[in-house]
Amino acid sequence: MENYQKMIDNIFETMPLIHKKLMAVVQSEGFHHNRMNVLFLIKNHASQPMKFYGKKLMMNKSNFSNLVEDMIEEGLIKKMENSDDRRQYLLMLTEQGEVFLENCRKSINQKFWEQIKDMDPEELDKLNESFKEIRRIFESI
Repeated sequence: MENYQKMIDNIFETMPLIHKKLMAVVQSEGFHHNRMNVLFLIKNHASQPMKFYGKKLMMNKSNFSNLVEDMIEEGLIKKMENSDDRRQYLLMLTEQGEVFLENCRKSINQKFWEQIKDMDPEELDKLNESFKEIRRIFESI
């Protein structure tokens, strides 16, 4: 039980750090992190049902649907009827969405680079592997 409590304490101490150090960069560039998460997910997992993305983002159906509709109106994404199940819609990036995402990535990457450029390469590798492992563990829960 003691290890469990230490884990919970570490999570609560680490999450604000991650948000402050990384996600604040996204917002400082004028990008809302939920929108960026949707764009990155669609880019990496194209043509999946809306339910897939909502589940990955852990957003309720109503909030996710509203976000998607806003992004469709902005021309960043489009939805297509699923030929296998007409009740489902698949999400895809538009050409405008691809360009927007690439510009965002460049801007965010530059800001992140400024924060980590002085880190030891071994530390960067360790950090990257740690994030992979944390994601793997949380996805299995």
